[in-house]
Amino acid sequence: MNTLDYQIKGYTNHIPETILSRKWQEKLLSVSNICSPFNSSNYIFETHLHSPKPSIDFAFTIEKKDIANIITNLQSSEMLKSSVWKNIWNFFSNWKEENSKAHRYIDYIWFEFDIMENMPDIPEPVIFIHFKKDIYQNNKIDYKWIFDILSVISGNTIEEKILYNIETCFLKLFASGKINYIGYMPSRKENALRVSIVDFSKDEIFQYLKKIELNHHSNDLKKSLQNFTGGADSLRLLLDVDEIIESKIGIEIHFNNIYKRQQEWNSILQNLLNCSHLDEKKIKSLIAWTEETRNIDIPEDSTFKTYSFLNHLKAVYHPNVPLEVKAYAGFFNVQKNIS
Repeated sequence: MNTLDYQIKGYTNHIPETILSRKWQEKLLSVSNICSPFNSSNYIFETHLHSPKPSIDFAFTIEKKDIANIITNLQSSEMLKSSVWKNIWNFFSNWKEENSKAHRYIDYIWFEFDIMENMPDIPEPVIFIHFKKDIYQNNKIDYKWIFDILSVISGNTIEEKILYNIETCFLKLFASGKINYIGYMPSRKENALRVSIVDFSKDEIFQYLKKIELNHHSNDLKKSLQNFTGGADSLRLLLDVDEIIESKIGIEIHFNNIYKRQQEWNSILQNLLNCSHLDEKKIKSLIAWTEETRNIDIPEDSTFKTYSFLNHLKAVYHPNVPLEVKAYAGFFNVQKNIS
């Protein structure tokens, strides 16, 4: 048995209760049960280090190679009673078509579910569409087709002002910078989109913010990130876009070869212990998480060993508000040597 809900149940039993309480585990499992039509090999769990609340959100990838089976599985699902899921279905159908630009330039997407006190009967995900690197030809991109995809996913024509701001994010990119995904967030804020920008240095972040007229926050942002970004292999800049480009600014830190970077994660997490507004117990749990490799016992998956890892950290800056910090823990499978 390798269903999504079965795997989530196996994983959550190994997440410390400082991060995921039994109460919130039950809420998470109810969502994963609804998502049983999906199959994934990559799962990430988000915890807020600026809050002592032992709750998490969760996300999983959907790859292009699995989309035909998923469409079949969804046909009889209760999920299609939701207009959001009907729009997702329409996107899947477009993505499956071999002559579509979605099929050519999108290899996978992420679904992220916000686990809340009062969950709707049919939860609606945040949808992150990841673009292949070859979408950029000589550092240029025909991004107009992305607007068409966003209209399919939203079920409406995207407002002109929002498209203008998304276009600004593309046009103001520096030479090496690329937009690697755009997120649609119906469960959080109507019409809001999220843009993720990669392949730049920390200094270029502030140059880019100046180009898009968010540089008035640069000094506060630099100060807020002092304990956060040191030593990372790469950074991602996250912007929320609707009728304006919001002053809420996210910075993700990533390491290459994430399964073997315990020492670097440990160093950054130790620095975060100096931030008085962050939860000490959660940070210490994550330090233990990065130092200990867990072998998850799922008998039905007997050809694999499953291990835990820390995928990335994210800082979210709001003007005049303490820095939010989120950690993203996950699991990966390794083929067993079977003699």
